Amino acid sequence: MEKVRTTAEVIACLTCHTGREILSMISQAGQTTIASLTQSLGKSKSTVHHHLEKMVNAGIVSRTRSVSRPGRSKVYYRLANSGRSEVFADTTFARITIHFGAVR
Repeated sequence: MEKVRTTAEVIACLTCHTGREILSMISQAGQTTIASLTQSLGKSKSTVHHHLEKMVNAGIVSRTRSVSRPGRSKVYYRLANSGRSEVFADTTFARITIHFGAVR
């Protein structure tokens, strides 16, 4: 079951240029790792991790672990099901579209 996210959590992920770049890269790649994102963005691992954690907590991005060999695993990030239907990210803020269900 996916975590219920608030509008504020989703918007917080999208108001930062780095966050939008990360979402755009994940959307284009299908799935990716922190190492790949840090290399492509030229940002530190801790910066990318910070943004990914916010996105995971907001329900936009999901993560899965893949064991490559005993004691070693890779973490892959991809748009969560809710992220695919609710967020289209591009590197320009004007092209971000958010679709929310009925507001109660």
